[in-house]
Amino acid sequence: MSKGITAKFYELAHDIQVNGLPVMMDFSELLENFSVSPPSNKTVDDIERIINWLEGRRLKAEPNLRSVPDSAKIKISPRNNTIDIYEAQEQLQLNALPCAHIGRENLPLIKIDNECNLNVIVTEIIQHKEQAVLIVEDQSGKPKGIIDAYSFATFIKSNSANTKVEDIMHPIFLISKSTDSLTLTIDRMINENKPYLIIINDNNHITGFTSLQGLFKEFYPISKPFFLISKIEALINKVLKKIDYPDSDYINEVPPEQLARRLKGGMPGPTILTLGEKIQLLNSSDNIHMNTKYSVSVRSIISSGYNILNQATNARNNILHFRTIQATKEDENKLNLAIEWLESLLTILPKNQNNE
Repeated sequence: MSKGITAKFYELAHDIQVNGLPVMMDFSELLENFSVSPPSNKTVDDIERIINWLEGRRLKAEPNLRSVPDSAKIKISPRNNTIDIYEAQEQLQLNALPCAHIGRENLPLIKIDNECNLNVIVTEIIQHKEQAVLIVEDQSGKPKGIIDAYSFATFIKSNSANTKVEDIMHPIFLISKSTDSLTLTIDRMINENKPYLIIINDNNHITGFTSLQGLFKEFYPISKPFFLISKIEALINKVLKKIDYPDSDYINEVPPEQLARRLKGGMPGPTILTLGEKIQLLNSSDNIHMNTKYSVSVRSIISSGYNILNQATNARNNILHFRTIQATKEDENKLNLAIEWLESLLTILPKNQNNE
């Protein structure tokens, strides 16, 4: 038997949708409204059920319900149409990347002790071959510094027999937990001029390591789908603007109780619609404006893209809702197909605005 949702929370969710004002509540209270009590009885399925229910009504919970303590305060607020992609990128964690799971046995680690001298350092770097960077840690496992090519250049230039390991290592690294935001970590590395990243787990043990260059190399395959989604949103907005729908068509696509919140005092246009609503407007075969402005052949081409855009929307939802850590090749192909179709449509519309 499935767990229910209280009538009180249905009303609360409706009020948030209508007036756009967020509501604060205890996490335990939120769980009780979804028939989960006490909080300690919650399961992963319970949390996913709550998140999906909120997302289905274009609402969001902050902070992320998947990681908050039972004593947390939760804010329930509307999910804006244009913010999903950026929120998703913000929530991407370092543990989505291979560099966060290297394991100590494969890390270029060396401890500072009485036997640690420059000859030992040289031997270690030769053994690591391409990974000519060492993480120096103390006996307790705490990172002390980085030894890289610059370090050795400094040593060779000094040509001093008294040079110690501590003299050539540099604090040019950032330490982050594997659950930290990937994009915020990249920002910090750039802003603080730290070219190396040491990744630790909840027990403060080193589990991964990479350079800023390596981070970008691993980040791109994950971030690429978000750029594709942004491009689809931009292209379909261009298509709708080129078709030049009247304000009434945009207004008719929006649920009446959400109209004021979506307009925010502005004029109707593509930005007030969700991606699904934009596709629905584009595919309206009985739309008077479309039927008057475009020929049968052009309208047929537009209709032919309906399935392509719907599949891209499904792929978008898979990615933004984190069904998997990384987008599948199939999802990426659907996004690329939608981009190609929209770009092709944009070249056709200006040339075919008269009826046959």
